[in-house]
Amino acid sequence: MLVGDGMGRALAKLINLQNKKKTKPAPKPVKPVKKAPRRPKKPTITKKPLSPKEAANRQCSSWWKLADSYAAAGLSDKSKVYLKKIVDKHPDTDWSAKATKRLEDMPTAKDR
Repeated sequence: MLVGDGMGRALAKLINLQNKKKTKPAPKPVKPVKKAPRRPKKPTITKKPLSPKEAANRQCSSWWKLADSYAAAGLSDKSKVYLKKIVDKHPDTDWSAKATKRLEDMPTAKDR
């Protein structure tokens, strides 16, 4: 069923296309990516342990702030818990004297 020269041209184009598919150009080599330089490690900070007096001061300060916050919110019962902790755990500190004074000044359940 060859009809004239048109069929030959179509066949030649088809063969050329197949040959082009077979002979692909080689891929270009990929350049390696440069890695960013590493940051130097930060020196580790070693904390020296607190002395017993400093530890007590820090703990009493935290409890005092909690008691103060509860008292400001009108929750005197919860405030008393933290003031009593100060007096019980660290009776020989200035915080204990302040907490005792505040406990005495707080209204009791009967006063309300």
